[in-house]
Amino acid sequence: MQEGPGKTNKVLQSLRGRIVSAKLPAGARLPTRKELEERFHAGPHTIQRALDLLKAQGFVEARGTRGTFVVEYPPHLYEYAVAFPYGVRHDDAGAARFWSALRSEAAFSEQWTPKRLVILDNINGTENDSLRDLTARVSDGRIAGVIFVAVPEGVAGGPLIRKPSVPTVAVWDAPADVRIPTVRLDLKAFMSKALAYLAEHGRKRIAVIGVSPEDKRSFYGDVMRMAARRKLRTEPYWIHLMHPDDGDCAQSCTHLLMRAPRAERPDGLIITDDNLVPFATSGLEAAGARGGVDADVVAHANFPWATDTVTPVARLGFDAREVLRVCVDAIDRQRHGRTAARRTQISPRWEHEVK
Repeated sequence: MQEGPGKTNKVLQSLRGRIVSAKLPAGARLPTRKELEERFHAGPHTIQRALDLLKAQGFVEARGTRGTFVVEYPPHLYEYAVAFPYGVRHDDAGAARFWSALRSEAAFSEQWTPKRLVILDNINGTENDSLRDLTARVSDGRIAGVIFVAVPEGVAGGPLIRKPSVPTVAVWDAPADVRIPTVRLDLKAFMSKALAYLAEHGRKRIAVIGVSPEDKRSFYGDVMRMAARRKLRTEPYWIHLMHPDDGDCAQSCTHLLMRAPRAERPDGLIITDDNLVPFATSGLEAAGARGGVDADVVAHANFPWATDTVTPVARLGFDAREVLRVCVDAIDRQRHGRTAARRTQISPRWEHEVK
């Protein structure tokens, strides 16, 4: 009698369960096919199909006449999903280049870690192939943890967050009622460090071109206070905040700022989002201002994927590789029964500080 997929699945689940539970640890040799046939009362074709599926899922490898072995880096210990709520072309709340940097570092993760970072797009709560893939990896024990690059409401209310069977971590904040570890960029430290740099270089009048935050009033107040502590002058009309897509606006605002008489125009510029950096520096050049001469510029960067500029700048930003490493560490702490920090802040770094 021909055996159906149910029998194959039973063999697959049993072997996979033994691997995930470490009864068959990394490098262990599986029983021979004959032994498996006898143990599961299954025919050779059923055993072979189960082994093929186990191999396709990344758990085992065949070594010729020596047999079948658990791989050195099985997915339940070394594979981490990096879940983006949208695809690579989606621009959302200033995240476009930051997400692109995370994606690029995840894609090249084999250069800096034996752990594999698997990119999954469109994990936003809607039923689609990516969500089904992630759900299957979690339910089958084929993933060590999930890094959510933002947590949309549709995901926040679902089982991946509410009743996680694998460790999770979020980049940026999760909704208030979702208690998972989060990793954030320390944007206040970025501004403080940028202002300190400009003060050290003798600049006195500081302008800001940036992306509009959730709380504009708080942002303006923070900038004014931090500048005043360093005896730097700034004005509300020298601070221009916009959507990250508004590159033309960034260019025009910078051009206009630098067209004022020398004594009344900024001599220092902070660009807080690298989506705007090429445009703001083009505006500086269009006004005939020379970076490093007429004005020093601190430009945000997502390292090591910094954007090009048309004028000299000091690049200050965040290391995408460090963000992912901290996320992986938070997952590993949970996997080993240790408490991960509720919130971890990533400090800004100068370009020469990024290895």
